[in-house]
Amino acid sequence: MAGRTVTVLLEGESDESELLLQGRMETQAPEIDGKVLINDAGETQPQAGEFYNVEITESLDYDLIGNIVSRA
Repeated sequence: MAGRTVTVLLEGESDESELLLQGRMETQAPEIDGKVLINDAGETQPQAGEFYNVEITESLDYDLIGNIVSRA
């Protein structure tokens, strides 16, 4: 997945750290699948409940890490 850009529904602040945001792709079910952790929002002012294009930079065992590149 690294290097791909995916559409993510932003959920808000991450459960893991207040320095990260979290969201889900349409293929990730809550409480079953991992999530997308966002460590860079760029110049956007992200809002929970909105869709964003996120470039995946790294993958962990269950979660993906990425940066917001634009609003979807």
